Amino acid sequence: MPPLSYRQHEVSFCADVSKWSDKIFETHSELPFGSSEIERFGRGSLKRQDLRVYERKEGGRGKLALCGEVKLPGAAQGSSPFGMALMEDAFLKATREGCRYFFTWNVEHLALFDCKRWDAASMHERCVGEWKLEAELNRPEDVTRPEVKGKLQDDFLPRFFADFADIYSGRKRDLGQPPSDFYVSVLESHLAGPSARMAQAW
Repeated sequence: MPPLSYRQHEVSFCADVSKWSDKIFETHSELPFGSSEIERFGRGSLKRQDLRVYERKEGGRGKLALCGEVKLPGAAQGSSPFGMALMEDAFLKATREGCRYFFTWNVEHLALFDCKRWDAASMHERCVGEWKLEAELNRPEDVTRPEVKGKLQDDFLPRFFADFADIYSGRKRDLGQPPSDFYVSVLESHLAGPSARMAQAW
């Protein structure tokens, strides 16, 4: 059997994340989110939304609460969630869909942004929180490792959705760091991400 392509890995990973997310929403009724989906074309665009999360609603699907871009380790845009092209693409898609919150995620590191930060001088300043997997991933197939899947299901996703629920509901404005610490984190994400490590190995 030929090895899976990058796109196949990405679609499979996003499908798993959607499935795990829905299970979290089912077992944690206190969360304001009810369902998720992948692979829908954005309005006015031929590019796909990788992952979407919807509000909880009795008897149906609520409004779009979150959308974002997933890039697997080893991908051209997978070195950091703060790559400018990646952030701008996710922002434009969210804006077209009327979705306030969007994220960029290279599996190791997820960054959450608020479109309604009108006074933000840069895309970076729209960031309202960061979550790290605390695992080193260098290739697309690394996301299929059992320990990575377990960490995502049991720790990362529950932690992210609990924190995002606080932001989405208005209980917390953001979970961001002081500006000086944040820009250190951005720099480190570019220097220590999957693509950067692979370049260093060469």
